[in-house]
Amino acid sequence: MSFRVFMPTSEEELQTLLSERSCILAGGTDLLVKIRLKRVLPDKVISLRHLEGFNTIEDLGDSLRVGCKVTMSELLTSDAIIEHSKILGMALREIGSPQIRNRATLVGNVVNASPAGDSIVPMLLSNASLSIGGPTGERVERIADFIKGPGSTSLASGEFVKSITFEKTGDFFPQFHKVGQRNAMAIA
Repeated sequence: MSFRVFMPTSEEELQTLLSERSCILAGGTDLLVKIRLKRVLPDKVISLRHLEGFNTIEDLGDSLRVGCKVTMSELLTSDAIIEHSKILGMALREIGSPQIRNRATLVGNVVNASPAGDSIVPMLLSNASLSIGGPTGERVERIADFIKGPGSTSLASGEFVKSITFEKTGDFFPQFHKVGQRNAMAIA
């Protein structure tokens, strides 16, 4: 198993690197496990580390937009999330260990489309939509349409999720209870 690692510095450069057998690495908590277990065999791994502009949390009035590089730890300390999306904060605290939350991203958890993805339920309840970049431009898709099944999404070859936008829910969902047997070191 061998692959090349690329670190684009612009979205245009990223677009030229995306192909059928490429994988995007933002946090890598799920991708690296899949590569090690040979569930994913990429030719290229494209790290977003040096890509500017995708690590923001934006308040859009009645909704919030989270860039694809924003980690779960960053979300947990964000005033916007604490004030306007308590259910997401509660769910994020249930994900993995602090070390995993320091690397894992909200967008990565959604794109992984795991049935055990703890952030997916809050995103569904918050009417989330994803901004998807690709060779034909940008499109927006509701999360309910984006996730096709376990581990399956509507992402086409050459596309990547730039951000996720969701409605502010404030205290509307007062509780989040995780039902499962995973411990802090498990990942979805």
